Amino acid sequence: MWKRWTGFLVILWSSFAILHPYESEPAFAMEQTQPVQWARQAERVYQLVERGDLLAARDALTVLSRSFSRANLSPLRLTVEQIRTLSQTLVEMEQELNRVRPNPTALMAAALRMRMAFDALTHPNQPLWRQYYSVLQRDLAAIDRAINAGNQVRARMAVDALIDHYRLIRPAIVISRTPTTVAKVDSVLSFLRNQSRPTWNPALLRSGVSRLRGMLNPLFYGPEEQVTAMYGKWDMPVVSFMLMTGGVIVFVLTYVSWKKYRAVRFP
Repeated sequence: MWKRWTGFLVILWSSFAILHPYESEPAFAMEQTQPVQWARQAERVYQLVERGDLLAARDALTVLSRSFSRANLSPLRLTVEQIRTLSQTLVEMEQELNRVRPNPTALMAAALRMRMAFDALTHPNQPLWRQYYSVLQRDLAAIDRAINAGNQVRARMAVDALIDHYRLIRPAIVISRTPTTVAKVDSVLSFLRNQSRPTWNPALLRSGVSRLRGMLNPLFYGPEEQVTAMYGKWDMPVVSFMLMTGGVIVFVLTYVSWKKYRAVRFP
């Protein structure tokens, strides 16, 4: 008889637990699963763009944008810069998809930036953006070869390729690294760009390449303190400082635009 009563009580308790779950469980589940859903949806948008199905990509992006814009982001403990960066990848993706004549190269770049940024939220240990470590190393080697050959045109092209590749992963780096680390890498890249045009200084360009090469390993694999240590007391030229300041202004304007977009598109 006691076994029957025990079984009855177990069934009753199970039913009560299903009908009246702890209030904290849904919030916890939401906190854990929502970034995963975003990352999967960003991956879907990327795959649809890769296949050339832009109509389906627009629909998938709308689902992602709506979910992200309406989410309570406070449990994720994202910084303002990280929220702005994720928002910017969505805005850029929508802009590229809505062009009268979409540029395939720009479209894929925007999709890749968005994909890697949201992936960085859910894969802190093995993020997709780490795959670009060897790419950036090859770009630095190409700059070295151009400097050794005394070829300014090739040096400028190699620097541009380096910056283009870095732009692809920068949103993901913002999600994964501290603002101090991102700012120091940005400043070195601005320095390299300035030294490759319009008149170039091979010695300074080589110095910048050496500095960035030493920063790459801790940037990708840590510890981040070594990025700052490699940067050292390197004085950034005034022009580079002005470029970074201008970049901050652009970032702020982009964030304001996203807020307006969110208010109009998803009231």
